[in-house]
Amino acid sequence: VGFSTVQEVIAGVHAGMKILGLSVITNIHNPDNPSPSAINEIIDTAGKATPKIEAIMRKVIDKIDE
Repeated sequence: VGFSTVQEVIAGVHAGMKILGLSVITNIHNPDNPSPSAINEIIDTAGKATPKIEAIMRKVIDKIDE
């Protein structure tokens, strides 16, 4: 999971926060078949996920406001 997601959740919980984690997988590392990551593919994948993430976040925020 993400570069720092776990550490950030631990710190947030320690600080008394309620946490909702949301990550987008933009590339996969296969140790049996290593290959370099292509930054343009990572950015493209993240861009494609943006509308879905935005829709999810809007629904979550709407629920918080209720």
